[in-house]
Amino acid sequence: MNLIKFRLQYLITSKTIKELSSWQKSMFNGMNVYAEQSLQMLKTSTKNNEFLLLGYWIDTHAPMKKNQDILEDIMKECKDFPMVLDYLYSLSGRFALFCRFGENVYGVSDAGGFRPIFYSFQNEEVNLTSNIYLLKYVFDLKEKQEKYLFEHSDFYKWSPTFGWCPGYTFFQNVDSVIANHYLDIKNKKTYRFFPCKDLHEVKSNEDIDKKIDKIIEILKNSIFSITSRENVSFSLTAGYDSRVILSIAKEYADQMYFWISYYSEKHADYYLPKKLLSDFGLKRHPIKYSRKKYRKYRKFYFENTPMAHNMWCKNHCSMIDNYPDNYTIIRGAASEVLKCEQFQTGEHPKDVNIDFVSKLPNFYYLNYSGDEVKSIMKDYLKNMQDLCIRYGYKTLDFLQWEAGNSCGQWQAQSQLESDFICDVFVPLSNREVWDLFLSIPYEYRIRKNNFEVYQRIINKTWPEMLNYPFNPPHKYSKLEIKTRYYIEAIKFKLKKMFNK
Repeated sequence: MNLIKFRLQYLITSKTIKELSSWQKSMFNGMNVYAEQSLQMLKTSTKNNEFLLLGYWIDTHAPMKKNQDILEDIMKECKDFPMVLDYLYSLSGRFALFCRFGENVYGVSDAGGFRPIFYSFQNEEVNLTSNIYLLKYVFDLKEKQEKYLFEHSDFYKWSPTFGWCPGYTFFQNVDSVIANHYLDIKNKKTYRFFPCKDLHEVKSNEDIDKKIDKIIEILKNSIFSITSRENVSFSLTAGYDSRVILSIAKEYADQMYFWISYYSEKHADYYLPKKLLSDFGLKRHPIKYSRKKYRKYRKFYFENTPMAHNMWCKNHCSMIDNYPDNYTIIRGAASEVLKCEQFQTGEHPKDVNIDFVSKLPNFYYLNYSGDEVKSIMKDYLKNMQDLCIRYGYKTLDFLQWEAGNSCGQWQAQSQLESDFICDVFVPLSNREVWDLFLSIPYEYRIRKNNFEVYQRIINKTWPEMLNYPFNPPHKYSKLEIKTRYYIEAIKFKLKKMFNK
């Protein structure tokens, strides 16, 4: 495999960047657009308007349409930016869209924010990118003190993953556009545009069934569209999320390259997919963690992506030369929004404030954060809570969507780190799909009731999949489990002792 630095990334700047001379180049609003050769880039314009697409999108109601078709439809049908935002409601994909209407210029990404838009207005200059490290070509990029404090906190030593509040970055004069927000480049501000209408919860079993049928239709259309455009792979695990997507994709399964990265054959994510795929005559390609490749490519990995994770580095580097070139991964990510992950009892708190959120496992980092981060999170929660009350949503659902694990910035970071290997498609990253799920009462979506809505989807699409357990126990011995725990505990104490 030919390793390409900053694969699938883009940079929009007023400056000429000699180091990116081999990339695709275009102009937008008088600025230079650099897109790495693997990234799909399209531009169209009229006398007064410009539209720039970076990435790909899918019209779930017209799955035969390609990127160019959708872009031309937007140009013809949307007379202003609010109309563009309405158009994006039913689109899936992983994209950043930049629009100019007269003197007004905007940027917005896909529903999950998985094609990031990082922005800087340092020295009154506009710089937009999907990867913060590309800004090193434009100005002297400096880290905030907050990054050092976070990396040396007990939270990070025990759980070495980057969690941060929506819109925030660990770099000076650099911010990010949160999912469901857009960037007004002229006014140098971001604004929330979703939710913007009432969510109507259904009650009857018949109405719930109609919602489920609509969800299946949309997801099936999106999978048809991506498989007709790209070579695709699928990483099947032992859990619900990938299984429900695979069941919907049943008729396209023979076109997919099935794989899984693993550490041990005793892990459920190894032995259960092996059994399931074998029973259905689907070939699987296991990729075992390689310490040799991890050591060989670690330097490249951490120089390629800011805030990279060591745990993901191990998996992604093991894929080098074991994963086929130019295959887009279909992932069952982003489902925690739909499963009431942050309030499994179904009892949503009346007041979601920072004290409450900092006690949630995915947001413990707030206890180790400085005043700037806490202030940003407080404002975010206050604004989000007011909107949710107005439109009938749950604040914790949106917190999970925009900042939680498997969604929002966390999932966007995961995809950013894997870009040097492949692009990613998350079928569930679609506002219309999430609205349909969230309109189904929580008792059908929580773990306590075995995620009944997922069970019903699978029963309608590939019922034989229900014959296999979900998340069965790993096959490690008690001694192996205890040994692993003590090893991690010793690592934590050593990190704390040496403050590394």
